[in-house]
Amino acid sequence: MAQKPKDDETLPDEPTMAQVLARLAAIQEGNQQVQKAQLKQTAPRSNQSGPKISVFNPRGEKDFPMPSLKCEVHMPFPQTPQTHGMDREEVELMNHVVPGEYPVELNDGSIVKINVVGRKNHATGQIESMTFSGPIDPDTHHPTPLFTASNKQQFPPLRSMLRQMISEEAAAGVLTIAAERRKVASGELEISRGE
Repeated sequence: MAQKPKDDETLPDEPTMAQVLARLAAIQEGNQQVQKAQLKQTAPRSNQSGPKISVFNPRGEKDFPMPSLKCEVHMPFPQTPQTHGMDREEVELMNHVVPGEYPVELNDGSIVKINVVGRKNHATGQIESMTFSGPIDPDTHHPTPLFTASNKQQFPPLRSMLRQMISEEAAAGVLTIAAERRKVASGELEISRGE
């Protein structure tokens, strides 16, 4: 049989039911935080959540996606920025080009005429495609090839050609890729961050 405590003996304070439940809740919360941390460490990494920074888009596709071309562009083959056929500067410059004939200075100082033939949607009036070619042949009235085996090394970089083809105001509004890289490196421009 249990003995009754004497008056001069005191029993230790026993926790109340509320204190026990609060302590159990704190332990459970701590366990959940540990489990979340462990899951985060062991979760598979995905390229889908990466910043996708490249030389074609120094700020990264995740938060600063590459602009789309305003229409199909053929030079003579289709240009596809999505597969790194062009960088961000070239795409933005290309979007300022309209059909017409443009004089462009080659690397040797000579001038060649670039003919941009556009195809419009008759219902909307929007340009659906542009094809870059050489000048129109006066006899056949067909465009001549722009790049040939004998002249392709004479052409300047695409961004230089495009800057010659659009207005100075439009060209000044497009940040060069070199300036963008410098600004990214110095922290002046925000970049995409991975998870």
